[in-house]
Amino acid sequence: MTFAGVLGILTVIYGAIYHLISIVYPLSTFFYACLILSVLFVVTLIAFVTQLYILKKAPDYSIHIIVSAIIIRLLLFGVFNFFLIWSNRSLAVENVVLFFAVYLGFTLLELVILFRQITGLKAS
Repeated sequence: MTFAGVLGILTVIYGAIYHLISIVYPLSTFFYACLILSVLFVVTLIAFVTQLYILKKAPDYSIHIIVSAIIIRLLLFGVFNFFLIWSNRSLAVENVVLFFAVYLGFTLLELVILFRQITGLKAS
């Protein structure tokens, strides 16, 4: 299965978990949950494709490329979280917790698949 397919399935799973939890304990509005999931999906997919392209050109710098991508995304997502907090202060904690829970899952998925690709590139 492709990375985009697995990432899409993980997005749907996160959305379902969010919906089930919000029945018992309302966490955030549906708009913010969809916004967070969609922004993370798109940015993670773009970052993965970009890293894969660069890694095929320079597989010796794999760790540098991956760490640099994580740092750049954390800085950009810091700005995104600032706007989440600023736009709705009453749900700031819930939105940021949801964001980082989804970010952790997406980043772990990305790292696992990238490391499989790296070992395949270095073996050949």
